[in-house]
Amino acid sequence: MIDLPIQSNLREGLSLTEYIISCYGARKGVVDTAVRTSDAGYLTRRLVEVVQHIVVRRKDCGTVRGISVSPRNGMIPERIFIQTLIGRVLADDIYMGPRCIATRNQDIGIGLINRFITFRAQPISIRTPFTCRSISWICRLCYGRSPTHGDLVELGEAVGIIAGQSIGEPGTQLTLRTFHTGGGFTGGTAEHVRAPSNGKIKFNENLVHPTRTRHGHPAFLCSIDLYVTIESEDIIHNVNIPSKSFLLVQNDQYVESEQVIAEIRAGTSTFNFKERVRKHIYSDSEGEMHWSTDVYHAPEFTYGCGGMGCYGRENRSIYSGVKDPGRERDKEREKEGVPVIGVRLEGRTGKWNEDNDG
Repeated sequence: MIDLPIQSNLREGLSLTEYIISCYGARKGVVDTAVRTSDAGYLTRRLVEVVQHIVVRRKDCGTVRGISVSPRNGMIPERIFIQTLIGRVLADDIYMGPRCIATRNQDIGIGLINRFITFRAQPISIRTPFTCRSISWICRLCYGRSPTHGDLVELGEAVGIIAGQSIGEPGTQLTLRTFHTGGGFTGGTAEHVRAPSNGKIKFNENLVHPTRTRHGHPAFLCSIDLYVTIESEDIIHNVNIPSKSFLLVQNDQYVESEQVIAEIRAGTSTFNFKERVRKHIYSDSEGEMHWSTDVYHAPEFTYGCGGMGCYGRENRSIYSGVKDPGRERDKEREKEGVPVIGVRLEGRTGKWNEDNDG
């Protein structure tokens, strides 16, 4: 990722750097789409290769096993409970007291589910492909209803290939998102703070608040800049944690060297993006060039004469307050008619402007 944002649009006009970055991002999106599409297609092919032998060959395998689903469990919402039971086949009889409200090998419809919810029946045991006694095939009752027509699956149907394609299809669809991003980076870059050495970490718990990271892990949120102390056997390290950062360790916890102890929030750190351009300045006339000494520091610079095509290089340092002995000769040469070129010189730590003498 290039740490230089594109701040202009096509209407305003892109600079050379921004245009190159945009071309790179567009091309990267095309290549990334091709690679991810091939990976998703290969995943689908492998899934189909593994389960292509799963075919419905018998009506009943005779299994007595089943998976228990209880409507009394408050952790399961009613919608999930209905989706789990709809289309399945009962593995045992369901009783409401002495009364049998459903029999074994009966497929579950919406009417039977409403009776289960109304009577608050016992845990329901259903047949699934995991409980089928066969290894290389599957029976109708363990598979249940087919979503295509709502009845029990037909004999000879290749349910394994359908399952493999159903799992691989969402992965293929997710690759289409790359066409819209165009290789752009959506989101922020999170920086990590690592421990400089092994030791016990200590900080003021009154300056942090318990929270969770974007991945759900417990952490502490620093509302202001926090100073963390890491005490090892022979040295004490002080680490500054910026505000709005996540502290990922507990107080008095032992940490190892290079262990991530904090995560700086994306967008809090500032980046100074600058473009460096070298520009050559050519003179319009011939003559001798002299420069002023009112500069801070210029260790190395070049100068040239445009008409004669000559160039030179000055490698000595120039400091403020040192007078140029040739400056007085310039004034005498101006009186004699010799043109003198005025220059603008920028040092590494300062810059000045000279009066234009010629």
